[in-house]
Amino acid sequence: MGHATALRSVCDASATTHRDEWYDPRTVNPKPHADPRWEVCIAGRDHRAYAWDSLLVVVFEQPTPVEAAQAIQRFHRERIAMHSRISSITVLAGQLQLHVEPEVRRIGSEIAREAAQVGIAGAVVVPAEGWIATFYRSVITGMHIVARVKTPHRVFSRIDDAVRWICEQPGQVPEVARHADAIIAACASAGLVDRGAP
Repeated sequence: MGHATALRSVCDASATTHRDEWYDPRTVNPKPHADPRWEVCIAGRDHRAYAWDSLLVVVFEQPTPVEAAQAIQRFHRERIAMHSRISSITVLAGQLQLHVEPEVRRIGSEIAREAAQVGIAGAVVVPAEGWIATFYRSVITGMHIVARVKTPHRVFSRIDDAVRWICEQPGQVPEVARHADAIIAACASAGLVDRGAP
C-alpha cells in the first residue's frame, strides 16, 4: 500500500469513527461531501482537518487543547510529505479565549515554520469580532514573525474570502487555483461558511 493510499485510509477511518462527536446536524450536513476531492481527515470534537489536494483546511475550536494542536501538527507533516507545495487555511472557531497555552503557541509556531518551507500561501480565519479577535490576530502575526514565514499570509473574517485569496496566489497549483467555488461549497458542507453570507 502506497503512502497516499495509506493516509487516505487513515483519514477515512478517522472520519467514520469520530464524525458524530463534532457534527452539529443543525448547522452541518453529516453526509459525506459529494466531491471526492474534499477529504475529511480529522473529525475530533475540538479540532478538524480537511484537504483538497494540496490545500489544507484546519479548524481549531477554542480553547485549543495541546492534544489537538499535536494532532494537527502530525496531519501537516503527513501532507507535506505527500505534496511538494501546500497552502493552508486555519479557522479559529468557538469562543475565543485570552489565554493561549504556551505549548499550543509553540506548536503553532512550529507548524508555521515547517509549512513555510513548502508553502504557497497561508490564511487564518477569525470569524469573531471585537478586541479578543484583535488579540488573536496579533498572536497569529507573532507566531509567523517568530517562525520567519516568508510565504504570503493574511488574516480574514470569512472563509470564502480566504479561499478566493488562496486560489489567486501566484504559483498556486491548478488543482486548487481552478476550483475556488467548489472548495467554498465543500467548506459550506462542513459548516464553515456563514449561512447568511451572500
